[in-house]
Amino acid sequence: MQVQQLRRCPDSVSRLTVRLALPFNDGSNGLHDAELEQALEACQTMAQKLDCDLLEISGEADHFHLLVEIPPNQSVGGIAYAMKKAVDSMLRKQFPMHPLGKQLWSPTYTAFTTAGETPEIQ
Repeated sequence: MQVQQLRRCPDSVSRLTVRLALPFNDGSNGLHDAELEQALEACQTMAQKLDCDLLEISGEADHFHLLVEIPPNQSVGGIAYAMKKAVDSMLRKQFPMHPLGKQLWSPTYTAFTTAGETPEIQ
């Protein structure tokens, strides 16, 4: 079994991993190929800005899955919102002709704590 690395901050020690599912709005056309690749890169960039470790990421036509280790100063909802916003912003800049509609994302997300899940353990 792999020993989990702990995040050490001045006032805490933690290891919070969360599996996020971020669904697209039913009215959106979802993402395809090049758009999906760019969206995944936007998530990786945002994770770095938020001091998160993005352990796993995958996307499908109607939703994203992220396995992310979250620092104690961030909220799960804040991470989900930031990821959605980063992808939406990037897509509107990179693919102005894509019919994203008014709202790309569903206002919901699903989060599961993972008890230290890693990409190797599923």
